[in-house]
Formats: sequence, structure tokens, C-alpha cells
Amino acid sequence: MRITIRRDKRYPYKVEMDGKKLLIPQQKQFGEYCRNHGCSVTACSIALQYLGIKQDDGTVWNPKEVYEYAKKHIDGYNGSKLTIYGCKELINAIAGDEVAFWHSNDGKHNTSIRGKIDKHLRAGHLILFEEKNPVHTVVLLGIDKKGRYIVATNGKVVRRSRAGEIRKALHGFRGAKNQRNWWGGRDRGAGYVVIKG
Repeated sequence: MRITIRRDKRYPYKVEMDGKKLLIPQQKQFGEYCRNHGCSVTACSIALQYLGIKQDDGTVWNPKEVYEYAKKHIDGYNGSKLTIYGCKELINAIAGDEVAFWHSNDGKHNTSIRGKIDKHLRAGHLILFEEKNPVHTVVLLGIDKKGRYIVATNGKVVRRSRAGEIRKALHGFRGAKNQRNWWGGRDRGAGYVVIKG
């Protein structure tokens, strides 16, 4: 994986992985909604790039455009922070196929969840991951040579302890029927999404 810092306020980092080039958006550069609640649509923007899905004019989906699409096309979405389950719904709607898969996290199986996430990352998949305190959506890009997660967050690419990141996970109800596509409370917005490209 190659990580490059760019002279671009909107996309300050570029990540090259497995032949894919991902521009990492700084959510604060895409309007008021994205400044306040845009971490989840920013994560969706990165996932769409990973999948090679562009707009009709050939440009990447930026966070504001992802948000506008969600307002128009995701049934029940009320315009507040999109939950991690909502990210799955949104990505699959734009892709027109099931390429994003949601998994619950009730906080009782940290070792098992870390093992599953590690397996996906080593297979070259992308993970959208919901943190707590504050609630915040990040993208797990891979595992570095020292065994740390490579994380896209707030327009940057950072490295974090795998065990520490799993401890930061937002915990909530199991089962898709208990989730919401919009901000329905902390316990109805937990888990992680696997993107298989």
C-alpha cells in the first residue's frame, strides 16, 4: 500500500492499494452537513472509489453528492448522520448490487470480531467501522507491517493498534431488523460493513 500526501484541501491523501487509487476526502470541505455529520457519507465515498463506481461524467462521488443521493433514494432516511447499516444500504443502492455487507457488534465478541476484520483486510477488502465516544465512521484500509490498522479518518490516513481500535467500537443490537438507515440512536447504529471489490 502506498500513501501519498497531496496539496489538495478537499482530498489531502491518496492511497494506492491492489491497483486501486483512493482519494481520501476531508469531510469539512464539502459543506455544512459534511462538516457536522459527514463521516459516514465520506466513508461511503471512499468505498465507492474502492469499487470503481463513478458518476455518469466519470468523476468520483464526493461526500456531498453521496449525501444528496441518500436523501433522494434511501427510504426513511431523514437527513441526519447515516448509520453504519445505512452506509450498507446506500452503497448497495448506488452500486446496483450487493457489494456491502453489514455485521453487528454487541461488544461481547471482540476477539472474534477482530479476527474476522483481520481476515477481510488481509484478503484486500475494505471495512467501514463505527466508533464510539464520539460516534464516528472510519475506513479500515489494511494492516501494516507492524500489525496496526491503517485507518482513513477526518481527511487523514493514520495507524492504530488493532486491539485498541476494536475497543473503540460502537456496540449495539444484533440483527438487521433492529438497525436503522438513519440516526436512530447509538444502539441502533452499531457494527461494521465489509466491502468486497
